[in-house]
Amino acid sequence: MLQKCRRKDAVYVPHTAGAIGWFTARRARAAELVGAQQYLSSVAEPLRRKGQIVAVQPVVGLAAAAIARLAREQHADAIAMATHGRSGLARIVLGSVATGVLQQACLPLLLVRPPALR
Repeated sequence: MLQKCRRKDAVYVPHTAGAIGWFTARRARAAELVGAQQYLSSVAEPLRRKGQIVAVQPVVGLAAAAIARLAREQHADAIAMATHGRSGLARIVLGSVATGVLQQACLPLLLVRPPALR
């Protein structure tokens, strides 16, 4: 559904996204960050119950650059990421966040393939 809007910074959020109406880009981004925080917290909680130390911090930006920047800001010793394991044409077309992090971060990078992809 398209609707005309005079404000250049407004985004229409359809009912299927959990909200109805026009939001400014800032409000839409804030809502997205809240959703990301809730999702990441739900993933972190089982790890915390097992005694793991988990920090959750959603950020805005291109994935590879945001990961590398956050690692620098947090003075991380290393970066660990899961990979989809794409290769060939899929990797060329879709790109690789892991490759971008490797190019932009000056830290050791540990890539783990999820069990479902092994």
